[in-house]
Amino acid sequence: MEPSRTIRGGASMTASADPNHTTAAAPRHPEAADPHHPATGSSSDGAAGGARKDTGAARPVSIRYSLLVLLLMALTLTAVSGIAFEISDRGSATGLRDSLFDFFSVDQEARLPSWYGSVLWFTAAILTLMMMFSAVRRRTSWALFTLICLYFSLDESAVVHEKINGPGTELAASMGIETEFGWVFLAALPALLIVGVLLRHVWQLPKLQRYMIIAAGTVFLAGAAGFEILGGDVWNEFNYTWEYYRFALAEEFLEMAGVSLLIAALLSLVWVNRQDGTIIPAPEGTPR
Repeated sequence: MEPSRTIRGGASMTASADPNHTTAAAPRHPEAADPHHPATGSSSDGAAGGARKDTGAARPVSIRYSLLVLLLMALTLTAVSGIAFEISDRGSATGLRDSLFDFFSVDQEARLPSWYGSVLWFTAAILTLMMMFSAVRRRTSWALFTLICLYFSLDESAVVHEKINGPGTELAASMGIETEFGWVFLAALPALLIVGVLLRHVWQLPKLQRYMIIAAGTVFLAGAAGFEILGGDVWNEFNYTWEYYRFALAEEFLEMAGVSLLIAALLSLVWVNRQDGTIIPAPEGTPR
């Protein structure tokens, strides 16, 4: 019986000495080392083994919910403005017109819609600035993006484009075009140059954000330029009618919808750690 014990003992010693031998008592779990597949276990296990963080807990901000909220706000503001115009148009009290329509008018500066539009563009500027500081490449393009968003934020409050309306109207007249909003023609060339520069940058973004930002620019320009020109054809400074104001409502809604698309796309590049609330900008689509 002695040789038998020697054989068993020898086998045991050989197995222990083999570095490639894995026993059932120490199973390996490759997914435990993967931050996107955290190890599972009870809270008591975590407490016994020390505090363990789920590094895969970060998730991007939802496009669906952010876009839904922003579009609902734009739609509500546009509807309230239209209702306020209808009430003031039918009412005879001057105080009602001053206190209701003037506050919600989408066609005048220093009103609630213009303030909201300025806030939207400033929010987009903050998001692009975050991307600029977090980006590994194309920081200059993100910086240009930020400056453009800041300009539009200023324009919504200070109505900068109205200052060039006179020269733009003269330029349009020289081309045989009669319009009350000639700034569109004067701003067309600089706008095309900026779009050309930014389009190259946007095309390098992840696919979903790329098409969302392109759609945002298309929707915004359809309102800011398209409906602005259509409204100019029926504009009459001595007769503020529904015929004109419907174009103003469509213009403002499309502008807000375009910026909402832009913000939703940029927010989807921001990841949030659900455990500690850490915000992680991810210009490349996923955190590094």
